[in-house]
Amino acid sequence: MDMKKQQKRVEQFLRLCQESSFSRKLDLWNFLDLPRSRLVKYPLLLREILKSTPPDHPDEDTLPDALELVQSIVSEVDRKTGEAECQFYRRGLAYLEDGQRLPEIQLSRFLYCHGELKNNKGQKLHVFLFELCLVLTRSVEDKEGGVVFQVYRQPLPTATLHLEDLPDGEGGGGGAFRGAFTSGNDKVRNCLRVSSRGRSKAQSHSLQANDSFNKQQWISCLRQAMVQSRDRDAQVSQSPLSSRLSPDFALYHIAELSLSSDTEMADQSSQ
Repeated sequence: MDMKKQQKRVEQFLRLCQESSFSRKLDLWNFLDLPRSRLVKYPLLLREILKSTPPDHPDEDTLPDALELVQSIVSEVDRKTGEAECQFYRRGLAYLEDGQRLPEIQLSRFLYCHGELKNNKGQKLHVFLFELCLVLTRSVEDKEGGVVFQVYRQPLPTATLHLEDLPDGEGGGGGAFRGAFTSGNDKVRNCLRVSSRGRSKAQSHSLQANDSFNKQQWISCLRQAMVQSRDRDAQVSQSPLSSRLSPDFALYHIAELSLSSDTEMADQSSQ
């Protein structure tokens, strides 16, 4: 929506709508996001009502059912929102090589987190931790003034990911960070290293977060993604032989369709 609002006709239309009485002078974002933000408050409201409801009141039996129903709706909204966010950013990836198009990216259903980190050359990277893959990118502006994320190096599947929490002063291994970020005797801080030995040659990236809190968030999300990916692989390996011969064949077919759809959209955008 932010990109569309930059177009003069769209911006003018939205301004006229906001000035009209039917919009109640509200911006479009109020209609898109406020209902969702209000929805998550209903479970809290119902819990408080339930606490204040006497045992002999007729609502005492129905309130728990209402609470369970609202919670299931909130969970469904969260799941769908996560899937939409994942798809949105996945379509914004620009691949420099076909070998970067890993099936793990297309099979991912949600994002654990994403944000800016610096590599040991001082370059700002926008990093996406998808459900099944870690993708490092550079954000670049396209012809229409929007942002695309150019994939940097080879994406790293979370199932083969290795994480190191680097102590302050050991950011780059051999002082690789020192020239880019420090002067004199200053220590390099808030760094971590990710590496992978997957289907291609071994890779390693030393990354620096903005602060210690941001670093711990990344470490927490990375560990969660790694554990869940390995648990998933363990479950597949323990499944019957017929399942192991063609794991997630249907999902890979869906991923191929999604990949071709994303590629077509990217081609149309470039044209």
